[in-house]
Amino acid sequence: METGKPQYQHFIPQFLLRNFSHKYVPPDKASGGKPKKRNKKNRMYPGDPVINSLCLSDQYRIDECLVRRVCGLENMYVDNTKPAKEQGKLEKSFGVLENRASFVYRKITKGFEEGRPGIWLKRGEKDILRKFIFLLAYRGEQYHRRYNLDSMQDYHEDDKELLQDYMTRHGFTRPIDVWLRSLETIVDLDMDAKESWKKSIFKSVYFPIADAFVSHIGGMYMAICTPANPDEEFVLADNCYNVTEGPTTSYYDETSGRYMTRSPRFHMFAPISPRLMLVLRHNLLPEPNHDSDPERKEYREFQRRLNIDILYGSGTTSMLEDLPIEKATNNYSHFANGIWTPNPGWNHRFAMNDEFHFAIFKIPTHHVHKMNGLLIDHAFHGSRIVFNRKDVFLDLLEWYLTEPCNVGKNLMGEHAVRQLAYIKGLSQFMLREGRAVVAEWAYWPSEHRDLQQFHTRNVAGARFLEEVMHGEKDASFGFDDIYERLGGTEEAFVYNNNMSMIVFEIWARCVDLDCESPEYETLRTKKLDWLLGWPSCVRFWMFLKRMRLAQSQGTPRWGAEAIHDISFFENCCRGPEDMLAYSYPVVQGRELKIAMYKAFIESMDLIRGPGRGVESMGHFDLFDDPSWRIPTPMPIEHWPWNKEIVSDGTDCGEAQLALLVFDLERKASTNRRQRTQRSGEAGAAKINVGGQKEAERSRIHRDTDTETPKKAVEEVRPNDDKESQEVPDALKKAARSWFLDKQDNETPAITTKCEAPQPVGKQGAQETPDANQQVHPEQPLNETHRAPRPWDSHLRKMREAYGNVSTHRILEMAVGIGFCIMFASLHLWLLGSFAQSLSRFFRTAAQLLEGLAWLLDVCSPVVFTPAKYLFYIGFGLWCPFGIILVYIHRRAPRQRRAI
Repeated sequence: METGKPQYQHFIPQFLLRNFSHKYVPPDKASGGKPKKRNKKNRMYPGDPVINSLCLSDQYRIDECLVRRVCGLENMYVDNTKPAKEQGKLEKSFGVLENRASFVYRKITKGFEEGRPGIWLKRGEKDILRKFIFLLAYRGEQYHRRYNLDSMQDYHEDDKELLQDYMTRHGFTRPIDVWLRSLETIVDLDMDAKESWKKSIFKSVYFPIADAFVSHIGGMYMAICTPANPDEEFVLADNCYNVTEGPTTSYYDETSGRYMTRSPRFHMFAPISPRLMLVLRHNLLPEPNHDSDPERKEYREFQRRLNIDILYGSGTTSMLEDLPIEKATNNYSHFANGIWTPNPGWNHRFAMNDEFHFAIFKIPTHHVHKMNGLLIDHAFHGSRIVFNRKDVFLDLLEWYLTEPCNVGKNLMGEHAVRQLAYIKGLSQFMLREGRAVVAEWAYWPSEHRDLQQFHTRNVAGARFLEEVMHGEKDASFGFDDIYERLGGTEEAFVYNNNMSMIVFEIWARCVDLDCESPEYETLRTKKLDWLLGWPSCVRFWMFLKRMRLAQSQGTPRWGAEAIHDISFFENCCRGPEDMLAYSYPVVQGRELKIAMYKAFIESMDLIRGPGRGVESMGHFDLFDDPSWRIPTPMPIEHWPWNKEIVSDGTDCGEAQLALLVFDLERKASTNRRQRTQRSGEAGAAKINVGGQKEAERSRIHRDTDTETPKKAVEEVRPNDDKESQEVPDALKKAARSWFLDKQDNETPAITTKCEAPQPVGKQGAQETPDANQQVHPEQPLNETHRAPRPWDSHLRKMREAYGNVSTHRILEMAVGIGFCIMFASLHLWLLGSFAQSLSRFFRTAAQLLEGLAWLLDVCSPVVFTPAKYLFYIGFGLWCPFGIILVYIHRRAPRQRRAI
């Protein structure tokens, strides 16, 4: 191939265009004159194959075009990055495949011309035809425009992140390189009868293209159609191989201003000639032969509900639901009374010489109109519509423009303006042809949808399927697998766990602090922005696991302890955010955390009702008791940030978060005291009762010998001189600014000194009155005046309960566990010692069983008939003797009794 001279390369082969062509006849010079020998303008000679087409330019017009100069582009499949000798390799591969496919096409058209009811194709011919139809769609101008870019910055499709990740892993620099390599691999793909290619293709082809190819071959079946009316014909648009039939829904994202359309792929179309059309139909649509078996029909309907109704809405149907076509039959099986039955002598192994019979189905006019209408309705994405006879084509256009929008002309999405201009252009063209028609069209509104969330889910689903297809490792949703997938390491697990617990504590306190604030919505936005912006993806995911455990309806009374001790393996901790982890690292950072947050909120709406998400902690089961919602301080030594752990990332660190929680504890205590002062005498009485109840509950924290109360509340002023340094005001303000719009002007916690005699409690301890002159039992002297600590008391009770387990019982459990481990290790060691011998034994047994299965397949037709008649003969002979023996046996006891 010469590099300096551009080469015109067809995306629709010439042998297909010739089926719609006729010989060129030049117009006469004048009436009665001799015809011209050559059309100099178009370089057409008499007898050249030309086609009639409607050119969809600014002025819609009918042109006669040479077959060799239509439906193609110059240097369409040339890879300029390769040496000159290899630049035309893909075009040559297409040429070889087209020669093999043209043989199959000629076999179909010749059989139709001869009046045969159907065509027999071998498995290899069928597979070539299916592969060729798929490549007609993906090698076309539409996908060439999509991938013909020099950099990823100009690529704006939904799979941008997936394509970027694929290019990075395989060393590609341009999107078109991925497209050309994928086409080349599919062209050279050997489609064996065992279908092992379905696994190997995912290792060498870009996943979305490979998945589309596998679905195209395995998810749809092929049929040949022809119009029942001899005056009707099919048309061919230059983008017809990309047209799919199915109800279309348009979505619009108000945030990003993006549009998206979704539709199931029920049917695809591949015109052969004006009288023949290959139709690809989804396997989940009705099929007469398979639906005659009730079990097969029930299974198909179940799969349809699972794969169609859930994704696209209940009751999603096709406009060609009743298309009268069937699956091809074969030479190794048949249907008997609606049941698929293998033919006698078949060895149950697929082979390349298996033959399939494709019947030619005659379809009525309304189905022909729907097929042509769909091709015309999507033709505005291309440049021309090819037809055979002009009068038939004009009748079809008139029907399309005047039909009541049941087939097309529904304007939606980002192409609505362009589609409307296309319909008006067709109307003006019909007027110039002497047919005044009033076109009808309809506007379909777009539904609002979060397209970024939808995009992240698609990326996660694609990467999940890619791993499953590659088979490199099992796709799992266990805690360890997702933790590692999100970038977590074993060395950083303790640190990540502690940080997620800190975020959980801060979030719980901040929500309760602002739950009564009139500016709660504004503060919630600031808090949410911090939550989505600070922690890493793995820590944010662990935080959501704690939140999910807190809201679970099945959380037992020890729920608080479970949150602190990491019950990530509970079923109640699993949610849709786990699936989104598969999008990492293609999608990461704030974008992934937002997607996880929204998935969590959606699941909470389904479980608990709207408004029960992360920002509504008070609605969770763990916080149903109001005492759990009182933000009280905890002993500093119990907080995870007090441990010396090296940070594994660049964030604000545990120390600053500790200061933040310290500041929030002080603010929480001040707010609670102010609420108590406003409550009046009734509130004071309630607090007194609550304090007495707390005193009863806190007996577990006292020394039973001396009855000396232990400290149940952390002092604000620490005893260690090193820890007595005041928190810098700048850090306090910075910490509070993460959540609050205004600075905190509340006064610090009030402390009381023992300067006067204090009341004495029941156990001899002095009692101190609070701000409302109420006496709380067992209040230690010289301590900060704080509210009772029900949260901490609950934790202490549970820890004390766990501590009461006897040492003897613990030793018994340890010995039992050790014995089980040794027993399992012994069996594994024995199994490993004899593994090689066992593998040989089972391999030999498998070969013998396979040979026995083949022997049974061969001998079953011979043995079945004699065995059946021998059974009938034996049964007929045994029945009379059996009846006589039973009669004698029953009569014998009677005779003995008579004697």
